[in-house]
Amino acid sequence: MLTSQLARIPARERAGVRLDQVALPVPAGYRAAPGDPAGPLASRPPLGNEVAAVVLTDGQVTGLVTVSDLQQALRRRRLTATRG
Repeated sequence: MLTSQLARIPARERAGVRLDQVALPVPAGYRAAPGDPAGPLASRPPLGNEVAAVVLTDGQVTGLVTVSDLQQALRRRRLTATRG
């Protein structure tokens, strides 16, 4: 559920809303496996302005890759390249 949709639920009712009522399915293009390359994640807009991919192992969520994660990895790679 998007924040704008959640905001439309009256405040007095929000405490009773379950995750299965508000969760959105992860689009196929944003599902990744632990061994997938990270490069393609940078070429598409993130989900919710931050999530680059949802990492799945045997159909179970095992992690998230955020835009911040990708930026940090890129900075580390650049630093390693300049030292080497």
